[in-house]
Amino acid sequence: IEADIIETSELINKQLKDSNLPDEIRIGAILRDESVIIPSSSYIFQKDDTVVLLAKRNQLPIVENMFRISSV
Repeated sequence: IEADIIETSELINKQLKDSNLPDEIRIGAILRDESVIIPSSSYIFQKDDTVVLLAKRNQLPIVENMFRISSV
């Protein structure tokens, strides 16, 4: 899944380690401007970051809520 960090995202300005992501959701990479970032636990999500993540199908509602996106 690719999801953008928008102003209403509960992840904006949070460190990855403080994001309370369920164990079933894994962040693979962050796309910021022209850069690909493999985030560490101290990574801070910023507005307009694109997050590439892996999630089980039953975790989609949680992902949608965290990023305020609609299902694809």
